[in-house]
Amino acid sequence: MSKFSFTNRVWFVFFDLILIVITVISFYFGIKRIIVYFSYPDFFVFSIFSVFSVLFFMISTPILILSFSPIFRGIQANINLQIKIAKLIKLGLLFIFLSSLVFNLFYLSLMSNKGYIKCNGTPSGWMPVMANKYAIDEHLCKKKDP
Repeated sequence: MSKFSFTNRVWFVFFDLILIVITVISFYFGIKRIIVYFSYPDFFVFSIFSVFSVLFFMISTPILILSFSPIFRGIQANINLQIKIAKLIKLGLLFIFLSSLVFNLFYLSLMSNKGYIKCNGTPSGWMPVMANKYAIDEHLCKKKDP
């Protein structure tokens, strides 16, 4: 097992803090976006990554757990723990992928049933294919994104 110097341990703490901040921010904005979706506004931008944002903690938490051994004990985590964590990360990714797929299919069919139409083009501030704008009426498609 590798020994980690004090400097390396500090870098692990810094990495963990950044990962925690990213996880919390991702969760917050994902929940906020999903709340907007279910408030059924006149127009909104739908991102396929909303569910991923909410469930990102399923990937980041095992990574945080894996870094505890180097931080607190100064040695690399046990190989058995690393294997278990790797399996958890794979399961988390699979669950996130399937949840995103099911949510997107469910929500988009729900929007279609409620009379929403998909606007042409890419919403401002988004990369192509990352998000689509939906509106109740065609003229709302021209309004600035919320």
